[in-house]
Amino acid sequence: MIARKGFYRQAFLIGTALVAALAILPAAAQRAGRAAKRWHAMVLAVHDGDTLSVRETNGVVQRIRVDGIDAPELRQRYGIEARDVLPALVLKRQVEVGVRGRDRYGRILARISIDGLDVSKALVERGLAWHVTVYSDDWT
Repeated sequence: MIARKGFYRQAFLIGTALVAALAILPAAAQRAGRAAKRWHAMVLAVHDGDTLSVRETNGVVQRIRVDGIDAPELRQRYGIEARDVLPALVLKRQVEVGVRGRDRYGRILARISIDGLDVSKALVERGLAWHVTVYSDDWT
């Protein structure tokens, strides 16, 4: 009976360690993948102040969460304004997508630039988004 107790305790500890390791791996992989893959795409739609859909050159449509910022939700104060400025910058235009990873909803997390303009910084400078330093510390 004592031997079984030790076995179960050891199995529990190993299982707990595995669960903890699996929980940490996605975040570590995202940080390790910070070296951005870059590609060009056409902006098809703007959903809110920090989310848009693009069509890659191969025709695949992707949903993008703009990295480094958080804009107000549509129902929040200035949410409509943030959503209306983003299309003025990028809608129906060719942009450069710098992939940083994926967010918890499966969207591509990427920096978007157009003609050398960093869209994240442009929205922050206009007061329509906040710089989120928890995930993005590569600009001030």
